Amino acid sequence: MIGFIDTVTLAVAKLKTRRIMMFITVLVAGLMFSVLFASALIISGVLNSFERFDQASNQSYLVKAVSSDVFMYRHLPPLHKDDVQARAEANQHYLQYIEEQKALAKQHKIDFDEKSVKHPIKKYKLGDHEEYIYDGESPVLERILLAKQQKFIAEADSNFQGLKKRAAPFHPINFYKTSDYRSQITGLKFVKNNQEDFLNRAQQELERNSGWGEADVRLSRYRLEEDIMMKNLILPANDLRRQNNQAVPVVISAEEAQKLFDEKLNIAEIPTNNEQRLKWIEEARTKLNGQTYQVCYRNSAEQKLLDEAMSQHIVKEKSNSDTELPKPKILYNLPTTACGRVTIKEDRRTKDEKKQDEAQLALDKQQGLDQDPIAEILTFQIVGIFPPINSRDHNNGVTGLLNHLLNNQIYPGAVVPIDFYRKLSNKAHLDQVFFPKVPNSKLASSGQFLRNAGFGPVVVEFNNYQDATNFVDFINGAQYRDHTASDQGLAGLFFGSPKDYYKNKTVDTSKYRFFATTHGRDFGTLEFIKQKSRLWVLIIIAIISSIAAIILSLTMARVMSDSRHETAIFRAVGARRGDIAKVYLSYSLIIAIRIIIVSMIIGLIISLVINAKTTSDLTVQAKLGYGLFNQDLDFKLFGINLVWLGVLSLAIIVMSLVAVLPPMLRNVVRNPIKDIKDQ
Repeated sequence: MIGFIDTVTLAVAKLKTRRIMMFITVLVAGLMFSVLFASALIISGVLNSFERFDQASNQSYLVKAVSSDVFMYRHLPPLHKDDVQARAEANQHYLQYIEEQKALAKQHKIDFDEKSVKHPIKKYKLGDHEEYIYDGESPVLERILLAKQQKFIAEADSNFQGLKKRAAPFHPINFYKTSDYRSQITGLKFVKNNQEDFLNRAQQELERNSGWGEADVRLSRYRLEEDIMMKNLILPANDLRRQNNQAVPVVISAEEAQKLFDEKLNIAEIPTNNEQRLKWIEEARTKLNGQTYQVCYRNSAEQKLLDEAMSQHIVKEKSNSDTELPKPKILYNLPTTACGRVTIKEDRRTKDEKKQDEAQLALDKQQGLDQDPIAEILTFQIVGIFPPINSRDHNNGVTGLLNHLLNNQIYPGAVVPIDFYRKLSNKAHLDQVFFPKVPNSKLASSGQFLRNAGFGPVVVEFNNYQDATNFVDFINGAQYRDHTASDQGLAGLFFGSPKDYYKNKTVDTSKYRFFATTHGRDFGTLEFIKQKSRLWVLIIIAIISSIAAIILSLTMARVMSDSRHETAIFRAVGARRGDIAKVYLSYSLIIAIRIIIVSMIIGLIISLVINAKTTSDLTVQAKLGYGLFNQDLDFKLFGINLVWLGVLSLAIIVMSLVAVLPPMLRNVVRNPIKDIKDQ
């Protein structure tokens, strides 16, 4: 029996006789496995970096949930020719509307033309068939839609209270009623140097040349968002902000801030270099905190007068002295100051016409169709800055994915933080601007009736990944499971279809459902990567191990084929089959150890080089995305996960043993006398 030391000595001696062949084998296998070692180090570094930044930012996890059915009830469905009941209901609403309008007209002593009200259903011929459609110009459609919404609200449980019940098992920490990011505040207009551009020439130029969020202040595109969406972007209060508790708080983009205050505060253009951008935002935040600008607010009634005054002004400038156009009954003066009121220049109406117009105005106000004209200057105060995002960062591939995960997905622009707004001393007055009353004639089509009943979008806050992602799975599961795509692509081959994914999960199977998406930071994708990275690594390990095993097996088969004579001599002098097997197993293990060392060294070099090339840019991107501008943090693409490294090392050892077994078994069972004679 050959001892352990002798076994290792023989294996080492055997290696020396095949140095070139073994060097090539170890190098090829080492290069293949070095990719895995580098990937393990990089993935570990990325996940560790995300965890560090999440902890530093005290980041919560937000999910936006909307009723899947609400959209259907914001519009009337197509009308089918055989839908007799729908046509009968529409006709009934039409008759009721006519009666109501007659009564109101009689009350205000004005004329009412029944024929002026279009029927809600229009009939037309298509060949030999009669078809029916809703007439979009009929005011009766609002009544029909309102009736459908009332019925839906009475039946559905996909409102705010229904969402809270569904979310309760997943431990939510807060709920925020919010709006769609496309919802904008109307009636505002930027005032520059105490002057207004009535012809909107500058605005038209900006609309042609500006991207989303780059000029929202100057284009007067404002929206409201929950403060939690901008927690790390909102600046601490300073003296400027404490002195003014009536200015509307706003978070604007860095690009726009630079354009608005470049001369006043000497703010340089935003650099393209990442490190310089970080320094720029740190300096700009200090300068911009508490700075103000002004906008003009005109409600719809005043804007209507301004449009009429502008139309008259343009017609007057273009009119030819030879062509005399008929004068309007009322001539208006354009405002002479920024946000000034439109005044009447000449009123040519008769006494009866004035009386009739006043009666119509009273009727319109009673129905919520008109309001008193309002024009006033509002002051906005900067309380936060959206960081500058370099368009070069949004490329494809791994870097593009990381940049996507690092950025807060809230759309930049001119955003009013709701909690800050609620604390304003003049909030009640400002509500007419930011929360204007929707007239009854538009309650249904505007969606306000549904929102009033709790069917608006809601942001749900969780304090950990797992609760948030479990909630998303629960809310979306039934829809994904029932509407599985026929072609799942490459992802389906590895992870199965959505139906398989949700098979063993608890899902919402209610008749009225919600749809949920991650809100702000895309933690859902990151969580998916965390969960699936182990599987991806195992799959790649299996593929590379199989290829390496085939290469090593062919090499070992050649070595053992050339060593049959010496194996036969060992057998002749008394060595057992087990002793021979131990020599070759030791031989294989030594090769495995060398492959591990080579692949670890190369993998370490690869990961360190990639980390050195990317960590600076990614660190800046992470600080900009998280709003952690002054934190001493690095986003590294290098981290050590001992479990993954251990699994990879074990895979190499198993691969070596599997590769050596077939040729070794063939060698030890051969007849030694025949091998000596053949040699």
